[in-house]
Amino acid sequence: MTLQTLSEHEIIVTFLALALLLAGAYLCGKLMEAVKAPKVVGEITGGLLFGGTFLYHFFPAQVESIFLAYPEEGKVLNLFYQLGLVFLMFSSGFNTRIDVDRKNMKIIGCVFTGATVLPMLAAAPFRAVPGGVHRRSGERYFLPAGVCHRRGHHLHPGDLQDLL
Repeated sequence: MTLQTLSEHEIIVTFLALALLLAGAYLCGKLMEAVKAPKVVGEITGGLLFGGTFLYHFFPAQVESIFLAYPEEGKVLNLFYQLGLVFLMFSSGFNTRIDVDRKNMKIIGCVFTGATVLPMLAAAPFRAVPGGVHRRSGERYFLPAGVCHRRGHHLHPGDLQDLL
């Protein structure tokens, strides 16, 4: 096994993508603070707006050249995403103090349900299409359950190959 490093261009593009995400998070976080809303909501919104999600609709070529510049860029950015999420959860948990007693059990139950059960139920309609594999990348693709049915008949993975 050989260790491959990123080229100079790939490193620059990765840092540019991170800079865009951080700038968006910072600016929207400050905007949310100004309107007396939680800063973290602005930071998440900024990441969505300044990342590839929102800007892609207006500047697809530029966003592809930044966020899809090389095949492994998604994996590299995902590493930073995971680290940021760990630090966010640690800092949120570090600053939270909840006494576990009878009067807080209703709040704890609601938080548990909202943070665990509801996201799992919301994700239930999304499942892997059986045998659905992208031709070029070999990765499985996901579709909402409603998309898997066409005119009352089950949509088979072979039907999607023309779209890929």
